[in-house]
Amino acid sequence: MTHAELRARIEEIIRTSLSTSSWLTPSDEDIWKSFSTHAYTHSVGGKMTRSYLINIAANMGTCTQQTIVHAGAAFELFQASALVHDDIIDNSPLRRGHDSAHISFAREHEKNQWLASSHHFGLSSAITLGDYLLPLSFEHMLNATEHLSSQQQKKILHVFSSMMCEVAYGQFLDIRAENIPHQDYETAHHNAINVLLHKSARYSVEMPLYLGALLGGLSDETCHHIQRIGHHLGIAFQLRDDALGVFGDPQTTGKPACSDIQEGKKTLLVALVRKNLAHTDQKQLDWFDQHYGITLDQKDLKTMLHIIDNSGACSEHEKIITMHEDTAQDLIDALPIERKDELSAIAQQLSQRNK
Repeated sequence: MTHAELRARIEEIIRTSLSTSSWLTPSDEDIWKSFSTHAYTHSVGGKMTRSYLINIAANMGTCTQQTIVHAGAAFELFQASALVHDDIIDNSPLRRGHDSAHISFAREHEKNQWLASSHHFGLSSAITLGDYLLPLSFEHMLNATEHLSSQQQKKILHVFSSMMCEVAYGQFLDIRAENIPHQDYETAHHNAINVLLHKSARYSVEMPLYLGALLGGLSDETCHHIQRIGHHLGIAFQLRDDALGVFGDPQTTGKPACSDIQEGKKTLLVALVRKNLAHTDQKQLDWFDQHYGITLDQKDLKTMLHIIDNSGACSEHEKIITMHEDTAQDLIDALPIERKDELSAIAQQLSQRNK
């Protein structure tokens, strides 16, 4: 399947799974239509990179298209659940250039002139939406594995559920990092990579490739080799995302300019900036720390970007991305499978993207 064909089939299977449920009654129809519209809108708007990684790895072995579609839908629904909750935690009004779930629910409340607080309704409804999408995600992974032996199914479902738990822990690490003081560079570097791995890098790249390989019936040795590729690609992918969170074009990324800095994210890029400024310009470091984690006006935003850009951190950050890209490519070259051109191609796309 091409990426476009996979996207179309995943969108259709998610639409079908949201169309009805055995526990709904006729009186639920109108309310369910509204709720499921929110669910669908926030589940299919992304690039579906994780699904395509599953597709690439699974097709290195033997796997039906329907299995890949269900596994892809599982990842997209899990991603949607995580992002709905993440936007609440980060108080982010936008997701992919559109209202975040809690904002769109609040607007519905305001439009209908309902009682009590539209803000609280939006938050409460979005939390519920994220909770709903999580078990729906697991249901699709069950469907993806129903044809496998009980031992194979148990292994894949364990990997998938373990991944879900890890992302929740990673989210906690991210919240914790925002609430503790700045630390020395070595500690800050370690903590930034730890958050990156648990919250996003593994579930964004490593686990889709690994689960795809398992679904394709590849040998344990090959599956773990592909997982190692995904490990390095995942780090490069997320480090690129962190750079885009500072310098990315809001029209392209769908996020506000310098969003990670204003939200107080303690990324590796931030650790590198502070390390360099501590050695070169204490005055700029003091300004950086005073304006870090707060909403910036256009003047301060320009100053912040100038300080980061001139600190030398960006070139160091880029070298780390390149190191992981090169390691991943070396592992791809050593992969004992002929059908790996697609993997090489998407490896370049992941870390060199602009959104």
